[in-house]
Formats: sequence, structure tokens, C-alpha cells
Amino acid sequence: MDGERSAEVLDALREVIDPEIGVNVVDLGLVHEAGVAGGRARVVMTMTTPACPLGASMADEARAAIRRCVPGVTSVAVELVSEPRWAPSMMSTEARRQLGLCGARLAARPEGRARVVRAGDADQNGEDCVGDELARRDLGHRSEARRDRVS
Repeated sequence: MDGERSAEVLDALREVIDPEIGVNVVDLGLVHEAGVAGGRARVVMTMTTPACPLGASMADEARAAIRRCVPGVTSVAVELVSEPRWAPSMMSTEARRQLGLCGARLAARPEGRARVVRAGDADQNGEDCVGDELARRDLGHRSEARRDRVS
């Protein structure tokens, strides 16, 4: 797929906002693949939870945004996948900023949850990382995105 056209598709997908979190799907880390080949756009994305009831409507919004914003696209395929599962650590710095989590670094856990560590604590790789408001914020019903505060 064309790299320049991939950037156009990602820009279009930034118009698709997760209605429960209020951040676009690209910065949330939901888009795994995006591009255009021969006028056909293709997107592979996941939801924040495998059984998200908004998957079909968000896929429709993605198709509409690409048709509206990417010239020359004749068809759009959006594939919703459940693997790899979404984790809060997939969010961009911009998404963290929008959610008031600037400076937070999320450490992934094998069971699909994330934890926030405070300054001076080390993640599972032994690297220092900083947590701030994340332990106080709830991202909604997403139990997979539950954070444990490290004491």
C-alpha cells in the first residue's frame, strides 16, 4: 500500500471519535493498518473491548470519513479484529494529553490490564516511569482497561 496515501487515510480516521472516550481512533491506538492500493482503501482496526457494541457504527464512520477526505478512493474496507487486543499503552501522547494523562506511562500486563507506576517506580522492564492522574480517571465501562495503583 502507498505510504503517502496511508497518511491520508490516517488523517481521515482522526475524524472518527470513540463516543465513550472522546478521542479519535488513531490516537487511541485502535488502527492497526491503513492504506490505499489502486483506489481501494483498507483499514484494520480493533475496539477497546472485544464485544464493543459500537464496532459497526465506528466502522461505518471510518468508511464515511475516508470517502469524504481521501480523493480517488473508490471503495473502503474496514476490518474489525479482536487481536491484538487493545491496551491503554497503545494510546498516543496526544490521546494521553486529551485525557489528562500527560506524563503517564502505562505498563502492559499479560492479563490485558495496564498499571500505572509513580515516579521512581520501575515497570516490568526495570525502566523508571511516571504516573499521574491516570489512577484517578476511569475510562468508562472498559474493565480490560482497569488500572491498578501501585503502592
